[in-house]
Amino acid sequence: MKKETFYTQWKEHRCRVPVPKHFATGIMARIENQVQKEGYELPAGLTDIQDRLMQWSAAAGLVLIGLFRILYIAANLLRANQLLP
Repeated sequence: MKKETFYTQWKEHRCRVPVPKHFATGIMARIENQVQKEGYELPAGLTDIQDRLMQWSAAAGLVLIGLFRILYIAANLLRANQLLP
């Protein structure tokens, strides 16, 4: 049997699968229940941080790390290269 005819028969068989009466209504109700009710959404890594002080301290820490990285790169670019005469 050719692969195409076998695939066509399988598609026709799958088209006739019985679906319960209120299938779409049930699925949409589950989706609506899973949607967050809050007005904003936090990134995936910060979802467990609920305290506002923890959020501000985490943000300040990330800003300080970013500033340190920028200063480190700038200092290495300004430092005299020993390979140059």
